[in-house]
Amino acid sequence: MKEYNIASIPGDGIGKEVVPEGLKVLKEAAQKHQFKINFTEYDFASCDYYKKHGKMLPDDWKDKLGKHDAIFFWGGRYARSSSRPYIFMGIFTSI
Repeated sequence: MKEYNIASIPGDGIGKEVVPEGLKVLKEAAQKHQFKINFTEYDFASCDYYKKHGKMLPDDWKDKLGKHDAIFFWGGRYARSSSRPYIFMGIFTSI
């Protein structure tokens, strides 16, 4: 059975709500298609992390993320000058 290690970064706002739901979907897909996913959740790249540590990322962020096959993340922004917000949920991978 193929196995993948995926870093999960919920970020801010509704990312904390939608990423866990997205993980459920990915887990179901893995079960249905007979592969295994190991998730590691990281709290960095968020305002909460910044408030606590004074920076968005830990010094060793590349090492932490580099050991994964992919990164599942949430990002959303609303531009005041735009009539439409843009939202993205994605997986970055080198698989």
